[in-house]
Amino acid sequence: TLRQWGEADLQEIGQGRPGEALRFLALHREGGFWLDPDVHLVAPLDPLLQYSAVFGFENHAFVQGAAFGAPAGHPLLMQLTESYEKIESTVYYPLSRRLTDRLLEKGLSQDGGFQVLGGRVAVFPVNVLTADAGDGACVAERPKGKAAALQDYFLYPPLRAYAQKQAKEKAPADADEGRNPYEVIDTDVQAYGIGLVARQLCKAVLKRLLPKRVYEGLERRWLLERE
Repeated sequence: TLRQWGEADLQEIGQGRPGEALRFLALHREGGFWLDPDVHLVAPLDPLLQYSAVFGFENHAFVQGAAFGAPAGHPLLMQLTESYEKIESTVYYPLSRRLTDRLLEKGLSQDGGFQVLGGRVAVFPVNVLTADAGDGACVAERPKGKAAALQDYFLYPPLRAYAQKQAKEKAPADADEGRNPYEVIDTDVQAYGIGLVARQLCKAVLKRLLPKRVYEGLERRWLLERE
């Protein structure tokens, strides 16, 4: 059953709380899924019901608050609602940062990957609740910011793998494993030139996107052309 929350409904339960907080309070009272008006359902939500609460990354680091779900009375929803009362209204605290901070307390890893936290709270990659990547996994998407979300979804994993590989090849004192992958790329471009780094990244992206047999065929052909 879909319910559209109007201004009067939100004022009734809001009791003076900021408008942004009311999504958590409404869900705490009613349970179900919250979808912002600009979120489009792509597939049934049923597969998500096996978890106690579900959220989705908006990029590899932060969780979005436009599409999420939890049963009535879930403690995380009240914690999020109360967080608006503990922080001064003059302090800018974006919704995605607020959500992410609460989930970090539950053990969230900011790597953009699927994970199930304590209490069976599931956090899904960008391609499930944020943007349709064309792989059949999407349940809901928000057109606003879709291009940026998909760009990060496809590029961050190979960038992270590249940074980890570089870390293993360097001395421990110079390891980059704990650094932001984007910073590692900038450093390597300065050290080795854009051509070499771009070639390695292109290979990593193709390896992620293409079927294994197709990628291996391209790789063999590329090696033969280099000889």
